[in-house]
Amino acid sequence: MIATEKKLALEIKNLHVHFRVYEGISRVLDGVSIEVGKGERVGLAGETGCGKSVTMKAVMGILKRPPTIIPSGEILLNGKNVLKMIHTELIRIKGQ
Repeated sequence: MIATEKKLALEIKNLHVHFRVYEGISRVLDGVSIEVGKGERVGLAGETGCGKSVTMKAVMGILKRPPTIIPSGEILLNGKNVLKMIHTELIRIKGQ
């Protein structure tokens, strides 16, 4: 039997998200990685303040810059890096 490669709809690789605050830099996400295959449904669970909403806002491209800083990581949606998309591409994807 030949193993088939899992087709990913969403892949978050080593995502780091920081916020600029009065005291300096707040490191909110520190290396988040998630894989979601096509057709899969996933829920995020965790304590208040653990980064669930920030992770999903990063995926949707709705974190305001500044004060948000994304120093490293990738968010691949169907193989395309959301963090490198121009505004019109994001709007088109959000409409789908």
